[in-house]
This record gives sequence, structure tokens and C-alpha cells, in this order.
Amino acid sequence: MKAKPAIILLVLIFVGPIVLSWFFVNSDINWTERGLSNHGVLITPPLDLRDNEHTKAIFDHAKLAPSHWAIISFTTGACAEECRAGIDKLLDIHAVMGSSTDRTRVFGLAPSGKADAGQPLLVDSAAVGALEKLLRAQIPDIVFPQFLVVDWRQQLMLRFPNQAPPDDIKDDLSKLLRASKIR
Repeated sequence: MKAKPAIILLVLIFVGPIVLSWFFVNSDINWTERGLSNHGVLITPPLDLRDNEHTKAIFDHAKLAPSHWAIISFTTGACAEECRAGIDKLLDIHAVMGSSTDRTRVFGLAPSGKADAGQPLLVDSAAVGALEKLLRAQIPDIVFPQFLVVDWRQQLMLRFPNQAPPDDIKDDLSKLLRASKIR
């Protein structure tokens, strides 16, 4: 009689995980949405910018090596006060990223305007127009300015509204950099 609890325990230990796995796979619950902790908006599918001759200037400017990322303060208007504040916000985030700062590039992208001293700004109206067109095709109600995150393969992966808290941007960038490290 004492062997019965032991046999039941062994069956639960070995069969239990199989039953739980079957339940998770076949249930109607969307388990993938739980636990997502990104603050920015993932662009799905990522926007492929490789074949667009106008966006090439962005990657020529960024000079991204494998596993490197660029964070762009993107505006469709002239780079004025709000644009310069966005670049400053990204530069502040970049400065506190620790060992990951060498894997990220930060700059502003605008069709016209001037940045303050020490602020990297790419002024290219063709690149802005092409990128705006691609973004509006995928996200018709998008409001600019935005912070955009692109990878070294020239894929636009993530975006943040201009008012996003710096800690949220830093958290998402840290996760991206940790997940994309090439060893």
C-alpha cells in the first residue's frame, strides 16, 4: 500500500509537464502578449530601408558596425527648439548607457535647420521625405516628431513618441543591445 503514493508522484512528475505543455500549446489564451515589457512601439514587420536610395544617407551618416544601433530624433519640420531638445534627450540617454555607448549612435534627422554646438544633426530633406512616406504607409496616424531606432542591417525596428520618458527609452535600448550582441 505504501508504493501507491510513490507511483502517483512519479506519474505526476513525468506526465505532468507533458499535460501542461499540451495545454499551453492548444489553449485559446494568447500567452505571447503576457510579459512584454517594451515601452516603445515595435514596428512589425520592421521597415527595410536598404533598397531606398534616399534613406542611404542615414546609414552613411551613422556608420553602423555589426550589432550596432542608431537612435534618431526624427522630425518632418525644420530642426528648431523641439528638435534640439529631442537630440539633447537622446544624448543624455546615450551618456548613461554605460558600456553600451560604443554600440549606439545618436543624431537628429530633419529636412532643414541647425543644431546647437555638440549636437549631431543630419539635414537631408530627401531622406526625411522617404522615411516619412514609409512610416505613414505602415502607420497612417503617426504624429511627428518621433525617436526611431534602426539596426546595422538598415531595419527600422522601434519608435517612441517625442514625449517618451528617458528611462523608458533607456530600458528598451538596453534590452535591444543585450539581445543583439554578436559574440
